[in-house]
Amino acid sequence: MKNFIKHTTWAVAAASALTFASCDDMFEPAIENQLDIDAIFSRSESAWSILGNAYIMLPFSQMPNSDLATDDCVSNDESNSWRKMGTNWTNESDPTSQWKTRYNAIQYINIFLENVDRVKFAITDEIRNQMFIDHAKGEAYGLRALNYFHLLRAHAGLVNGEMYGVAIKKASESGSSNFNVGRDKLTDCIAFILEDIDRCMELVPYENGNVDDVNANEFIKKYAALYGNDDRAAIASYNMAFGKDQIGKMCGRWAIALRAQLMLWAASPAYSDYSGISYEDAAKYCAEVIGDNKLAGIDPEGHNWFTNYTWLNNLADGAMRDEFIWRTGKTSAKYDDNDKSGGQRESDNFPKSQYGNGRVNPTQNLVDAFPMKNGFPINHPNSGYDAKNIYANRDPRLADAVIVNGEAFGGEPIITGSYSSNNDGIDKKPGESTRTGYYLKKFLRSDVSLGENKAGQIHTWAYMRMTEFYLGYAEAANEAFGPTGTASYGMSAVDVIKALRNRAGVGTVYVDEIAAQGKEAFRELIRNERRIELCFENHRLYDLRRWKDMAHLKEKPRAIDFKSETEYEIYEVVGEERKYEDYMIYGPIPNSEVMKFSNIQQNDGWNK
Repeated sequence: MKNFIKHTTWAVAAASALTFASCDDMFEPAIENQLDIDAIFSRSESAWSILGNAYIMLPFSQMPNSDLATDDCVSNDESNSWRKMGTNWTNESDPTSQWKTRYNAIQYINIFLENVDRVKFAITDEIRNQMFIDHAKGEAYGLRALNYFHLLRAHAGLVNGEMYGVAIKKASESGSSNFNVGRDKLTDCIAFILEDIDRCMELVPYENGNVDDVNANEFIKKYAALYGNDDRAAIASYNMAFGKDQIGKMCGRWAIALRAQLMLWAASPAYSDYSGISYEDAAKYCAEVIGDNKLAGIDPEGHNWFTNYTWLNNLADGAMRDEFIWRTGKTSAKYDDNDKSGGQRESDNFPKSQYGNGRVNPTQNLVDAFPMKNGFPINHPNSGYDAKNIYANRDPRLADAVIVNGEAFGGEPIITGSYSSNNDGIDKKPGESTRTGYYLKKFLRSDVSLGENKAGQIHTWAYMRMTEFYLGYAEAANEAFGPTGTASYGMSAVDVIKALRNRAGVGTVYVDEIAAQGKEAFRELIRNERRIELCFENHRLYDLRRWKDMAHLKEKPRAIDFKSETEYEIYEVVGEERKYEDYMIYGPIPNSEVMKFSNIQQNDGWNK
């Protein structure tokens, strides 16, 4: 993302000059806004800034926000909107809403697409200039598809029994535009997103980066032909338009992954009857993301890459690993009054004794979802689970994700039970202490120091990672072909789950036992595996809803209070009832939009 960080100043300036929103007064006077657009697109740097705004507004969070509204964790912050959602989700109070931000991003993208052909990125070389324009258009189409997918995920739903998506806006809006436009059918929205993805893939390479050969890929071959026999000129131009300076921008690999996400979502029980997309379709596109290496391509540290501090400390700009499809740039290693990026996540979530605020509190529900190291669930007769030593011989991924009572962290034991002598103990002090008897550990660096001797560390975050698509393939393959079916993809759902468990050091005998019981039983194992692998990565809320899994969506979060080192009590967290209704598998349209525009219909159930 470093390339767009360079243009942040221009992006902010452009945003100040052009305020795009769905109301007339933001566009007055229209002529002056048009002059602003002309001025911006007369310079390549300021033209980039318009697209840069779409990157600034990417629909991702680096904190487990939506998980706080599920059975996986709660927040100790009373003002947290996701905490409130679990008990009172309305069409006026909706932290899941993507309506305003996504449409703002789409407005920037549409303006960019309408004007980019006149930008001079390379004044003296028309071929090179076209390369830049093509790449820019490809980015814009890919980003528009991304924004529409997140709009659909948040707002698609049933209206009088028919499935609608959102309004498709192919052109930018002005003060004279008609904003009272109804929503398009889900199938039309999906088709539009797929069309944008196809356009993106036609215009950008699979991965951005320098080449040294005119036969390196189909993209440089296409442009090299325009340079005749001048291979050096072709390579030089390609490396400017598609090379290392474009790493961190939209590429074909991201587009392929986005298409797989869309297909898995559309094939899920909440949408499959209306979308025209099947789990067989989803398996195909998840397999495409995985590629020809299949299970051999699994990153050995894909489940706990964030614990490899040596790799993080030496992270080069643009460097990737097998687990990553798309990641953020790296933070600085600073943590001081001027730059807290090297320790902000830790400041939010470390226990109080480590000078943190302990915001995200994992639940007993999630902890119980982790099996034993031998792979059997804790309630299975072959598990070996010891109720007097409940964290012994557990799935190693639990220790990577959650701080438990008595665990040494930051150089001293963290006592989360009520026998604690400090505010690390459960419910010791509102807003500072855990409410569940657990603290978040996943993605935090224990070598960050927030005390008197402050020391931050380098961080990064994966927007898309391969494990998500292995699990997506397992889900789709199981539904389409059964637990052991491979179709033409050379791997089964069983193969994938075994491979992921082997990577984590977890036994696989239980996997075969459940697979023998058929697709329905294996479905639950896959879903639990997804819960474990992707915990605190903002998947759980959306997974439960697309699966129509109301039982887990309504499950009350549980806490554990250790009265001593060995004695404990498990109980439901006070004030965390999950008051979800069945219609809430589909999110609402913002009430303000429905009240303002008569042609925008609310999803069924949300008019209460």
